Amino acid sequence: MAGELAIPAAVESIGLGAFQYIGQVRLRFARDSRLKTIGNLAFIFADISAMTPLPQSLETIGIRAFEEAFASAAESSLSNFVIPANVSGVGNYAFGSTVFSGTLTIRSPHLTRTPATGTRTGSLGSSIFTAGGETLTQEFTKIVIPRTVFDSYTQADLNAIFGPGGNYVDLADGTTELTK
Repeated sequence: MAGELAIPAAVESIGLGAFQYIGQVRLRFARDSRLKTIGNLAFIFADISAMTPLPQSLETIGIRAFEEAFASAAESSLSNFVIPANVSGVGNYAFGSTVFSGTLTIRSPHLTRTPATGTRTGSLGSSIFTAGGETLTQEFTKIVIPRTVFDSYTQADLNAIFGPGGNYVDLADGTTELTK
């Protein structure tokens, strides 16, 4: 398949392996999308050359959902990436081996880690930008994350998710910014 893969507004879930190994496509989500779930392995090994922003309605991104899915993406369409505010779960290796650059913005306050004496409202998987066993090589120059989410992770956890190094700065809007 080549061309555009348009996900209609009425689609609420993309299931297990639904678009794995598809040919080079531009992935477009409808502006008024009701998509809630992108399942495990949904786009694994797809060849997505460009993608519109993830829908605001999105709640879950499955394990390995987009692993190695952006092999031909050389345009700036993937230079800044946003995880929407309604997302309460991002699976391990969700964007494994995908090269993004620029700014990663996590808008969801739900992606907290379970503190020893607290409760979890969601989960941010380990190594969301690496494939199993790989070292993180992302080129994000800046990561913006809600302060409450940042506070729920240890430094080791953050390094496993985003890579080591960088400076963390609290911003006035209640977010924390990591710059490398």
